[in-house]
Amino acid sequence: MKCMSVLYQERLRGQNNPHWKGGNLNKICVICGKEFSVPVSSGKKRKTCSYKCMGLARSMSLARNWKAGSKDLGQLIRQSKKNKGLIKAILKRDKYTCQHCGQVDGDLEVDHIKFFSDILAEFLEHYNVLDIPTFNFELYLIALKYTPFWDKENLRTLCRACNWQRQVARAQVANSPMIR
Repeated sequence: MKCMSVLYQERLRGQNNPHWKGGNLNKICVICGKEFSVPVSSGKKRKTCSYKCMGLARSMSLARNWKAGSKDLGQLIRQSKKNKGLIKAILKRDKYTCQHCGQVDGDLEVDHIKFFSDILAEFLEHYNVLDIPTFNFELYLIALKYTPFWDKENLRTLCRACNWQRQVARAQVANSPMIR
């Protein structure tokens, strides 16, 4: 014969317990996409499946102070550590010299021979199945591996004046009546 307390515990398990709130919820992790199960009582708040994903979420898009949501994809790419390292490498490769006029040091910029905006447009056209505002961070992660952004042969060092002349020439061509 079982003890009364054991019988009482068995009888009040699960749905028979007065504190029952419905069992577990099945959710999908916002970071890795894996399905996970949580008790209903804590399920409304949980968005990640593990501490690892929770740490990533806090350091990325789910953190309230994270600014990437307010930046467009081009800004995210240009401000990435990978891009800053690439800029340093190109300046060093070109010996801190403008490749157009020969100016050494001063206001130097790394210029895309094929315009960055054109590469970005091709990238977004390739991944047009994703809604840009909703998947901005995911597109950023894909862009970090998209080789045309990081092609060193497409980059050169120009002084600010030469780069500005190039931008003005492009704007004039874009606004010419023949192209419209």
